[in-house]
Amino acid sequence: MKESNKINFIKPVYTDNKKIRLFEKYDVFLLPSFSENFGISILESLARGLPVLTTTNTPWANIKAFNAGWIIKSNLKYLKSTLIKIFKSSDNDFYIKSRNAIKLSKKYSWNTISKLYIDAYRQLLN
Repeated sequence: MKESNKINFIKPVYTDNKKIRLFEKYDVFLLPSFSENFGISILESLARGLPVLTTTNTPWANIKAFNAGWIIKSNLKYLKSTLIKIFKSSDNDFYIKSRNAIKLSKKYSWNTISKLYIDAYRQLLN
């Protein structure tokens, strides 16, 4: 994990190239939420190899199953304790989570999704 004594909060909207460069600067993506839909920012982060910390109020429970990040309850206590764990994580743990993040993101590629739709339509026609 890159050593840093500060946490940066990202507010502006970025172009694709700026966003890619921004993702490359960080080790983890945090999106705590009380109610989030699919969360395209989560998918974009996973695709760039960033492990994700998000909450149980998102439809991303498979992040934990894939070992691609952390899923916590929407609670400051859980956020704080998980951040402490993250800061103490080894470089190898980040490497594994990063690799798994990319694998998980591929489940949502247009190629994968289109095959699912084609298979569903074929089943309907049979």
